[in-house]
Amino acid sequence: MRRTVEVNYIEYWVIRVIKDTKISKTVVKEVEYATPPTEQDVIDVLLYCDKDEFISVAHNYRMDR
Repeated sequence: MRRTVEVNYIEYWVIRVIKDTKISKTVVKEVEYATPPTEQDVIDVLLYCDKDEFISVAHNYRMDR
């Protein structure tokens, strides 16, 4: 038996600001983008990070319901 499934999903990117306390890492902010963030987007977020924070860029998917 053959079955076909259609799945609607959303593709998106986030820049996550992560605080490193040496004991744990915690996401303190997320900025979502519909397209990959540009170098300028990355710099704009980095400029407001504290010394104990860093960023991560993630490519994500979620169900479109």
